Amino acid sequence: MSYLNNTEIVSVIGDFNSKMNQLTTLVDDVNTKKKDLIEYSRQVLFPNHYGTNPLFIKGISKEDKEELRKFLFPNHYKKTFVYKG
Repeated sequence: MSYLNNTEIVSVIGDFNSKMNQLTTLVDDVNTKKKDLIEYSRQVLFPNHYGTNPLFIKGISKEDKEELRKFLFPNHYKKTFVYKG
């Protein structure tokens, strides 16, 4: 039996390759966005070290800075909840 002549199998393989390429692209995008967010967080939280423009920092709320701290330092802000049932 020749699998190369079977259009259904070739179609499934093509769909699989297409989905694999889409997933690879999405994973790369997520990694890039995470790196960008880490760099942004560092610039906001450590402006003197990174030479961040003070006008850039002025527009960021305390709540946003707190979220960035939780993102950068998840182990420090990790909270444990005890079930009292």
